Amino acid sequence: MFFRYVLEKQKHRKKVLANDKAQFIAVSYPKAFTIQMQKKTVEDCTEQELIECMEEMLEAPKAKNEFIVLTAPKPQKGIAYIQACMVDDWIETEIGVEHGKQISLLYKMCTRREYRNLFLAFYQYPINPKGLSVDITEFVPVPF
Repeated sequence: MFFRYVLEKQKHRKKVLANDKAQFIAVSYPKAFTIQMQKKTVEDCTEQELIECMEEMLEAPKAKNEFIVLTAPKPQKGIAYIQACMVDDWIETEIGVEHGKQISLLYKMCTRREYRNLFLAFYQYPINPKGLSVDITEFVPVPF
């Protein structure tokens, strides 16, 4: 999977193996919502910056392998971050679910609407806690 490389390079997590499954340990969280993309990082991002980066990921040529990762300053209903990249006509969307100090990675293939709704609900959670309705049962573990 594409995110194996992305996750191993992120400074907020480190990879460990648990029962032959890749797990990540949260070593720190940013002070505010942070966006990471192939060639840029936006710290303390606004909702408008998030929307622009989401669109940039969708519009990037497939050869660029563009991705977007949105990390929260603290887990939102147990979700530490959400990330996505294009796979053909679908958007592979992954969530990092925190279990104590470990984070497991789950994914789901999404439409553009689902992708937008998931990212915005995750970002808006501190303002609207009832708005984050991520059904984790729709996601499956990322194979490594």
